[in-house]
Amino acid sequence: MFQCAGNRLFALTRRLSKHKRTAPCSTSTNRDASAAIREIIDATAGIPSDTSQMAVKSEEEVYGRYLSVYDQKVEFTDERTGQKSVVDYDVVGHPRANFFFTVVFPFHPARDGRPAQVTLVSEYCQGPNAIGYCLPSGQFEASKHAAIEDAARAELSEEAMLTGGDIVRLIPEDHPGMAEVKWCRNRFVPFLVIDPHDDPN
Repeated sequence: MFQCAGNRLFALTRRLSKHKRTAPCSTSTNRDASAAIREIIDATAGIPSDTSQMAVKSEEEVYGRYLSVYDQKVEFTDERTGQKSVVDYDVVGHPRANFFFTVVFPFHPARDGRPAQVTLVSEYCQGPNAIGYCLPSGQFEASKHAAIEDAARAELSEEAMLTGGDIVRLIPEDHPGMAEVKWCRNRFVPFLVIDPHDDPN
């Protein structure tokens, strides 16, 4: 869901009045929606608590522009034999953003005969060279945001042109953030925003 929010220089975010996409929601209340999303994240966000069987031996940046690519060497220890082996990996990330992002899930409850909806934004996705649909997302900037929730509110406004609503952080405060993908150093904090409205600005 996060990959589409790539290079902001080429992002083609459009007004959602023209590009809004809706998805039916089987939940009947705001509490049900929040609980369902939390359950999904809890089931997929876990990382091994014991990392004694793996150790990063070295990491070198071999390419850097908007994205940086790192040559990472990881030593693994076989639990049965104690034998060690080193594996090379390509790891990517955004060091200028301190590898820290937010993703916002704008949820509009059913109202006045209208089904529940989720707002998506259209952006240029440089990987497939196509316009795709994704959730509002962006980096945390310490110079602009006092907290990660402020970054979430800013992206909701800048990308989805929405404001207000009840915001719910979907992972604990002490969670380091969910991995964007397994080969990336970027992490993100997901937020659910219930019943936002159009931002007049």
